[in-house]
This record gives sequence, C-alpha cells and structure tokens, in this order.
Amino acid sequence: MTASRLIVIGHRFCGPPGTGNGGYVCGMLAGMSATPLEVKLLKPVPLDRPLEVREDRVQDQLLLLHGDEPVAAGRPKAIELAVPGPPTYAEALAAARAY
Repeated sequence: MTASRLIVIGHRFCGPPGTGNGGYVCGMLAGMSATPLEVKLLKPVPLDRPLEVREDRVQDQLLLLHGDEPVAAGRPKAIELAVPGPPTYAEALAAARAY
C-alpha cells in the first residue's frame, strides 16, 4: 500500500470564485508524479483544504481527492515537442533591428 500524500491549493491560486486555478492544480498534480502526466479536472477544486493524492494502479492514474470525490485525474502521457534550433547570427541581428 502506498502512503497517502496531501496537497493544499492556497487561496492565492484561485481561478473561478472559490476554486483552484485549473493550470495550477493540474501542474501540482503532475508534479507529484515521476513520469509526465496528462491531467483532467473533474470537478471544481476547493481552496485551502487538504486534498489527497492517491495512485489508482488498476486504472493507471493519479487521483486528486477531496474526501472520497475525485476532483482531478492524471494519466501517463509522453510529451513530444518539436523544439526549433537556435537562430543563426545573421537571423538574430535581423530580428534585433526590428526593435
């Protein structure tokens, strides 16, 4: 059995009135995982309350719970980014002339 972990979304991270900012909440849950996650909000996330982070190995997901109610769920997902190379010196000079 895995030990329970708790997080609290402070009121300064509010989104819609009285609830957590979605991006912040998703980032906090994703940060609790050793692998990249795709996080989905399921319900409004309460502020200033302890929320349990629990692994669901059957469904292969990480849950954020308010009491027994899941408010967010994260599933493993690989992230693929096409990162462009750096500009050449000439391209950087040309871009700098625009300012």
